[in-house]
Amino acid sequence: MLVRKKDILSFYDKVKKLAVSSLEKERYEDAVAYTNAAAEIAYRFNWMYRDDELEDILIKVSNRLVCRNESYVAVGGRCVMYVAALLDNRGIIQQYLRALMFYADKLLVIVERPYGDEGRDTVRELKACEKAELYILPEELSLKARSQLLYDKIVSFQPERLFMHLWPWSGFAVSVFNVLPSEIIRYQINLTDHAFWLGCSCSDYVFEFRPYGCTVSEERRGIAREKLLLQPYYPIKNRWPFAGFPENTAGKTVLFSGGGLYKIYGAGGKYFEIVKNILDLYPDVVLLYAGTGDTAPFERFIKENNFCNRIFLLGFRKDITAIFEHCDIYLNTYPASGGLMCQYAAMAAKPVLAYNREEDRARFIEEVVCVNRPYKITYTDAVSLVEEAGRLIEDASYRKRRGEELHDAVVTPEQFGSDLKKILTCNTSLRNYERVDIDYDAFCEGYIDRENHYTDTFKRFVIRKFKFRTAWLFPRVFRWFVGYVLSGRLLAYLVRSRKG
Repeated sequence: MLVRKKDILSFYDKVKKLAVSSLEKERYEDAVAYTNAAAEIAYRFNWMYRDDELEDILIKVSNRLVCRNESYVAVGGRCVMYVAALLDNRGIIQQYLRALMFYADKLLVIVERPYGDEGRDTVRELKACEKAELYILPEELSLKARSQLLYDKIVSFQPERLFMHLWPWSGFAVSVFNVLPSEIIRYQINLTDHAFWLGCSCSDYVFEFRPYGCTVSEERRGIAREKLLLQPYYPIKNRWPFAGFPENTAGKTVLFSGGGLYKIYGAGGKYFEIVKNILDLYPDVVLLYAGTGDTAPFERFIKENNFCNRIFLLGFRKDITAIFEHCDIYLNTYPASGGLMCQYAAMAAKPVLAYNREEDRARFIEEVVCVNRPYKITYTDAVSLVEEAGRLIEDASYRKRRGEELHDAVVTPEQFGSDLKKILTCNTSLRNYERVDIDYDAFCEGYIDRENHYTDTFKRFVIRKFKFRTAWLFPRVFRWFVGYVLSGRLLAYLVRSRKG
């Protein structure tokens, strides 16, 4: 089943109508759930970046559920940071928390979902900070009770600032943040700057990390330029010990790549074309890939090219810092770039190979990595990229020099903290930006192409969210699912997912 844009718009419209209908029937739990589902559909294809109708649903829900405190006095120096999911080394969480633990007189960190092992480093840091308090929202409460609890917890702390670190579909939190006292300044930390997200309605200011996100927010989210605070970030070193590489990598030049597997699917398989060219030309090179997602397209590529002993899928690795310390070269993902991964490479003084189209200059990785000095990373010609790869592979001294030069281009932790403090003093960006040219239609079509030719993630999302209701809400997806089950592909997918 091919997903067409008109199908996506139809799905989206149906889900939004379900949200409106649930609101009218005072089924508020369903209204928020459908709003979140609509937001996730928009996030997956990005034909738009803001929907005020969805935001309005959330405002109406909170107005009907939350009893507000009419008298409020903010205490200077008190800050709240709300985190949808506490994860180490991901999503610009620790960067802001560390800066706020230094800047704030008192800091309350509210986590929407309980943390597991994936957030242990962050929890350890928070518990070691005397002026920080960590609070986990209980999950078992009703929407009304949970909304009131979150509102009361924030208001009773009396902060002057709220920092929001949300998923694109964090409808529950956005709903509550819309009815907070106006004396609390609300900052959205825009971690998915390329995509749709809920929260425009509850954001007084938006922290951006590159001109691309600033441009999207100004052009498509309707956020005034003076409300955009450009704050580049740095990578976080973790403490996980090195778990090792596969045996066949011993004595080889290790080319490392990583990120969600969706990032390398699409664009006519350009990423795989580059990998094949490098491996064919240099037999002593191996590629390691760390990341999760549908591995089937990657596994087919490995098998078809007889790369079973030269490409290794590592899955999710907690020891990401150690991996960069032990690899030789980092190959960036394409068509979706990996900003944080390239920063890890720079921090470890490892050279980066990156490809992108000339017309997509707005998404060049230099925007994220090369803040302190200009530095060329991205090639718009795949042949030249492979030639550069050869030089890095064959000349160890050149490889070392390129890595060291890249290391000096990245923002430092001290610089991040100092800049954040200055920004908060006047709520004004320290850095200017120029709008970049973005082909929004081509960006959306890239997501549709990926869904149709590499993965079935959207169709599986619909089935997972709506289950048997899919039969009458989205009959084309349901017919696809029936065929998927009968063909045995579902079992194969579940086996692959379990392995990953």
